[in-house]
Amino acid sequence: MLAGVAGLSGWTLALLVLSGRIGLLGPGTDWLAFYGAARAYLDGHLALIFDPEAFTAHLNSEFGWWLVEPLAFRPWVYPPGFLLLVLPFGMLPLAGSYVLFQLASGTALAGALAFKADRPDVRRLIIASAFLSFGAAANIMQGQNGFLTAAFLIGGWRAIRSSPLLGGALLGMVTVKPQFWLLVPVALVALREWKALASCVGSAVVLAAASAALFGIDAWLHWIEFALHPGEWIPNARIFGTSYFSLITAGIGLSGKLADAIQMTVTAASAVVGRAHRGAAFQLL
Repeated sequence: MLAGVAGLSGWTLALLVLSGRIGLLGPGTDWLAFYGAARAYLDGHLALIFDPEAFTAHLNSEFGWWLVEPLAFRPWVYPPGFLLLVLPFGMLPLAGSYVLFQLASGTALAGALAFKADRPDVRRLIIASAFLSFGAAANIMQGQNGFLTAAFLIGGWRAIRSSPLLGGALLGMVTVKPQFWLLVPVALVALREWKALASCVGSAVVLAAASAALFGIDAWLHWIEFALHPGEWIPNARIFGTSYFSLITAGIGLSGKLADAIQMTVTAASAVVGRAHRGAAFQLL
């Protein structure tokens, strides 16, 4: 009962935040960038996605009917490995690809949460709680890839228990969201999971090589250049992201310095709560 109330509250908060001035230009606007990049490649215009202004204009031109208002700035920010994974969805109509990706990645996450759970008796509660959370609501509404990333991470760590090679291979796929992968090799070294580490690196290399073979090495060079010099994407991402900073600045209209202070306070409080519950969290996972 309490989980249901909390879940409803999370989804209500997501609706309020995302339907305000800070980002709901239409459902699935993040997916629009993923789909638009896949379509650009399939239509023979791969270079388009490496020009942020031209890509944003292209999205507004091709998918303006989907948007409530034009996108201000929406570059392609992911490594080519992720483009390889979403490429098949570009063969479908926009709405169908959006729904199918969320269903497929959500199913993968549910499977990862159910796989080799230490507490099978509360497995269903954990899965239900995950999909009733604010993060799940935001992921679905924006068309993000959070379900997929979480499935790779959770499934990878759990699979290591019985198959280090499989677990490592799944963890290597997290490189599609590189900021979440950075500490994975560090953790594997700390655990002395050498087979999993080798499999993780091997999986990442195979994914990168496959994407380079399909899209060309220039695709990786363009992405590395963007990652090193993101330009105006950083301030835009902060304003249009789902965070206390974006809610306070764009939603309420307060100053950026005050928003930074509140965001840091909330982050620190979250760290304290997370530390207090770390034992229970590990038992549930």
